[in-house]
Amino acid sequence: MKRLALAALVIPFAALAAGDLSAPLRDGTLFSTPVRSLPAFSGERFAWVVKDRQLRIPRPGFTIGDLKPGETLVALADGRPAGLRISLYNRGDDGELDDSAFLALQEKAAKGISSLAGSDGEPFRRKTDPTKQDADVAGRRWASSGASYTLEWALARKGGSFVPATEYLRLDILPAGRTSQPSAASGQVRKTDPRSHVSREADGTVVLQDVPMVDQGQKGYCAAATVARIMGYYGYDFLDQHQIASWAKSDAERGTNERMLDAIAGVLHDRYKLVYREVPGTSSDLFKVADEYNKAARRAKLPEVSLKPEPGTHIVDGGKVWQSFQFDLLREVRTKNATRNNLFFDHIRRSIDAGVPVIWSVMLGFVPETPALPQASGGHMRLIIGYNPRERTVLYTDSWGAGHERKSMKLEDVIAITTGLRTIAWTVN
Repeated sequence: MKRLALAALVIPFAALAAGDLSAPLRDGTLFSTPVRSLPAFSGERFAWVVKDRQLRIPRPGFTIGDLKPGETLVALADGRPAGLRISLYNRGDDGELDDSAFLALQEKAAKGISSLAGSDGEPFRRKTDPTKQDADVAGRRWASSGASYTLEWALARKGGSFVPATEYLRLDILPAGRTSQPSAASGQVRKTDPRSHVSREADGTVVLQDVPMVDQGQKGYCAAATVARIMGYYGYDFLDQHQIASWAKSDAERGTNERMLDAIAGVLHDRYKLVYREVPGTSSDLFKVADEYNKAARRAKLPEVSLKPEPGTHIVDGGKVWQSFQFDLLREVRTKNATRNNLFFDHIRRSIDAGVPVIWSVMLGFVPETPALPQASGGHMRLIIGYNPRERTVLYTDSWGAGHERKSMKLEDVIAITTGLRTIAWTVN
């Protein structure tokens, strides 16, 4: 779950000069013009999040008046923009920002959108985290003849008042009269029985449909992106990875401490009636794995792995231990118990049959994967979305956009690299 190199899947628009979006926003033509024909988007490089339905512009060249957008998501309908989600600031991409600079940026954005919309807009506050006594997000909304705008930021309590928190500053732009972003997965909020999304294919594959894609980009936000995808799957499309990252105190370089995911279980339950739990018997105790591995290594006369603390500390570097394993032997050790293998597979089968995606924590760098991953090694979090009982394979997806929606791996390899399985569901399976 470390910070990642920026994904290489980028596609250029026609080479025209980038420009200002203000005019097509004022007259509404932004939403009626094919995206490749918009001069302001010309020359941009983008990555597909969902092919033909949502694209991500990592470093936009266009402007909105005096505002310089950061990472921008563009939802598409028939090749035309159906909604924009623009990051004006987020801690994951842009690093820390002091309070005064963040407040100045927020005020500049509000002033710019007010000028564009022709009104001062309406302030709002709302709760997304029920463990807090007051609102935890705030913002301002504008309605104009050309577009609808929502500027949102996180809140923090300082002293006796709530002030903008330097987590993110997000601008949603939609066609006039619209108030919510279209879902990149299906275009509608899903609050139905999750089992309705279970698809059974002719070769025996069982797979979940409509799992939305989120592209974490270069950030080590795999955990935040994974949770955001699950929330979108259950219909809560308004929660994005930056909000989840603020709950879980994710770090763009080091990722998310998995204990922090346990800490947000109350938020998921109290606000969204979702239960977050660990799948019994699937978490890896590194010391136990290493002990079993070393016993096998001695029998095979292979080098053992060291569990000595780092010099001058009492800390064992788990990542270094994992990278010391010889994979064929590790897989043999972790899959020698057929009963345990069957139980592991059965946990996955029962969750998928119930329409519940499985959060899969892994160590990368052992199993070759197609397409190649932006992260070569280390801890990572992804989603299991299906299985094939005949082939004993597991279907999974990564939060890196188009090309990573549906992949497959043999059960033995899955077990070998697993550090834990978890689920988020309306009911406990």
